[in-house]
Amino acid sequence: IVIPIRDDNQDNKVYNYFPAQAINNFFTMQDNQSQQTQTGPDAEYFIFKKLGTIQIDSSDAVVVENTNVWQGDGVVNRRLLIKKPGLTYILGSYYKSQQELDGFRNFVENFHFSQ
Repeated sequence: IVIPIRDDNQDNKVYNYFPAQAINNFFTMQDNQSQQTQTGPDAEYFIFKKLGTIQIDSSDAVVVENTNVWQGDGVVNRRLLIKKPGLTYILGSYYKSQQELDGFRNFVENFHFSQ
């Protein structure tokens, strides 16, 4: 997902949208702190914990996870948040096994920005 900084997702065009304030908070939060990223009747499914920061193609990426997703028991939603001038990149994956997480990690290790 690539989100322009000023996008507020009023038209719901971005699946798994994070508001800009939530993204900014993750960049300043301590590791292992959590925050709710959505409001409304299903808000309990949108609580993400900051796991840390890694490097992706020479850019800082904040790693966050949600272990309470509605897709089913044992499913985890991992996202990597990368801020670039005027844009936020979100790389993510749902996983249930170590093998699936390792596949996502392999993708991330080989990811490069084209510009």
